[in-house]
Amino acid sequence: MRIFSGVLVSVLLGGLALSPAHAQATAMDTCVGVDACDDVATDFIGKAALLLENDLYVEAAQHLYPVMLSNRVSPLMQSATRNQFSTILEAAGLYELAAEQKDIANSTTSAPSSAGLLERARLLSRAEDMEEETLAAYAQAEVLALGAANMAVIDEVIADYRAMGRTGRAQSLQARRAEAAARANAACEQAQCRARPLVDAKVLQGASPVYPPRALATGAGADCRVRLNVTETGFPVDIVAECTDAQFVESATEAARNSVFQPRYRNGLPEPRINVVLPFTFAAN
Repeated sequence: MRIFSGVLVSVLLGGLALSPAHAQATAMDTCVGVDACDDVATDFIGKAALLLENDLYVEAAQHLYPVMLSNRVSPLMQSATRNQFSTILEAAGLYELAAEQKDIANSTTSAPSSAGLLERARLLSRAEDMEEETLAAYAQAEVLALGAANMAVIDEVIADYRAMGRTGRAQSLQARRAEAAARANAACEQAQCRARPLVDAKVLQGASPVYPPRALATGAGADCRVRLNVTETGFPVDIVAECTDAQFVESATEAARNSVFQPRYRNGLPEPRINVVLPFTFAAN
């Protein structure tokens, strides 16, 4: 498999031009709007996965290259693309590079998942001479998993520590497991996350926006849409407000930042939620 490594790395670093066989790249050049471009990118990712199933590493990488260069897709799709690149690199035995792609996928927004951090740590553990980086990556996954009370990731990290002979780390995390399990049970019961396979993120306590004094004096009003991501621990991040009147942007942003959220739950486990939209309306009395 490593005979493809040099070409594959060239593709990922932008050193290999797309061939005429990959003229589908024009679809990423001509799509309009995030939703439409995400649909195109989803198709590219799916076709790349099929190519990878047939051990066509370079072709799979080439197929994702246009999405990699695109600035028209959503952060969620950017992350999905990087994750697919990571899978291609892993299949080619390039574990350190695969971990780098996984790191980019995790940092596309400020809402990485503990499961994604664990995947990166495992990739680093398979690379040569990366022990220090591997332990640091596991520590990141451990911290986030404890904060989110993600019991599946906590248990996986404990098992990996034991397999690596890191008994002290395993015992330390095991000692903190009970408290995390109690929080996980309480949060899951409140969200009724075991009743359905997917429970979406939602606002538990919305903060009231403060009417800007200057706007109040003039009687101005506005409609605002605030886009944000909710972390695995339930915090709003990557907040961007759009208002019909720019003087309301700061107030809408602060209201979103001060709101309390429930994270998304999939099969009883918390995960980040990308692209939550909150509407705010400012109307003078």
